[in-house]
Amino acid sequence: MKKKIINGKIIQVKIWDTAGQERYKGLTKNYFRNSDGVIITYDVTNNYSFEKVHDWIESIFKYNDSEKDIKLVLVGNKIDIEKRINSEEGKNLAKMYGIPFFLNLVKRKILVLMILLKM
Repeated sequence: MKKKIINGKIIQVKIWDTAGQERYKGLTKNYFRNSDGVIITYDVTNNYSFEKVHDWIESIFKYNDSEKDIKLVLVGNKIDIEKRINSEEGKNLAKMYGIPFFLNLVKRKILVLMILLKM
């Protein structure tokens, strides 16, 4: 866990990266409980990764048992590599769920901070 001061507010950040692997699916429900926000990232070079976004979002809604609304963000990652999923598909999916959408280069680190500020 890291604490950061952003715009004069102390923010506690815990980041779990399951890499979307099915073997972690059973554990992720514990991560979603009482979460304030989730960054859902798919690989623009991998159709399967994009197809699983629906499942992840449904799991988040199912297992987040907090009273507050959880904030979601969708990120298309690896846009600097040959794409199989165009950005319009990602935008449309994000729009369907009413969540913000971002594109990210493989090596860009600033994006996570930008996303946290949007949440």
